[in-house]
Amino acid sequence: CTKNDKYGCARFSTEWGKNISGSVHAELKKDIEAGAHFIASMHLKTGIFPVPFHLRCNLCGQPCGFKLPLIEKDFNIEMPPCPIKADSIDKAFNEKIPMDPVPLDLGVDGIVNVYDHEGRELAAVHVNARCSRPRTHYFLFQK
Repeated sequence: CTKNDKYGCARFSTEWGKNISGSVHAELKKDIEAGAHFIASMHLKTGIFPVPFHLRCNLCGQPCGFKLPLIEKDFNIEMPPCPIKADSIDKAFNEKIPMDPVPLDLGVDGIVNVYDHEGRELAAVHVNARCSRPRTHYFLFQK
């Protein structure tokens, strides 16, 4: 962890193929009902020019399907049934990061806004992430 805030680790870095561990505490104070959704407004960057990426999905009751630009990969995320009951969770994790999950260097910047079924904003999550492919370095020695 390279930066902490009042919630814990706010910034970290790791390498492909390594394990990452930690814990999550989350508390949902009110039920999430049908019609609650999130809107992601992102910019993906692999070179000089960022590519806009916008996504709107329901938080429950319907799958969230989209195609990720730049890598042209389809995703279909099964969302839980509605309603999602108010509860809290404490979960530890220890996962191995895949060795080469992305075919290119990728940057993601943007915001994800979460809304209830009446359109009131519940949360705004700012995203700033970078991932790079593993590199093989070659050195040339001259006499």
